[in-house]
Amino acid sequence: MFFESNVFPLADLVWNWPVVAFFVLFSACVLLMVAAVRQAKTRPHPAILLVWALWMIWIVASTTWSRLELQLNGVVTASRDIPPTRGPRYATEYILRGPDGRDQQYVAGATSDSLPRSMPVGTYLKKQRWQLGYERNGQKVDDFGLWFAGLLLCVAAGALRWSFNIWRAGDWS
Repeated sequence: MFFESNVFPLADLVWNWPVVAFFVLFSACVLLMVAAVRQAKTRPHPAILLVWALWMIWIVASTTWSRLELQLNGVVTASRDIPPTRGPRYATEYILRGPDGRDQQYVAGATSDSLPRSMPVGTYLKKQRWQLGYERNGQKVDDFGLWFAGLLLCVAAGALRWSFNIWRAGDWS
């Protein structure tokens, strides 16, 4: 069948309707802002757009790089939630015992480059370097926000292109 997961990769994508509605409304707002800027007599300074675009590219690249670099293999033997110094975003410190019997420490934070927090003791984790997904108790988990990262990269690339176009035309005030 055409929609089998090995033939059509979007068949496994779970559509969360509030998220879809958010992106539709977000896209509509972006289109309205683009239309308003096109009608305006002033243009944003290209340096501001350039700095913003490079910052967004750095954010996406650093979280993706951190997730790709992570390598874990073992069973969670100890787990401790670390309370935040400020804000509601706690971290979890894990001790994993590998197949060779050696212990490895891993701290899962609140960002998308970390594996989930508050996993129970006895959970088997296997995360290979240069892969975004991981195995949890033998089941493959792909929870990295690749679509969101791609959307941010597209917006940043658009802002980068726009800043170069404005700079080349000398059309800012």
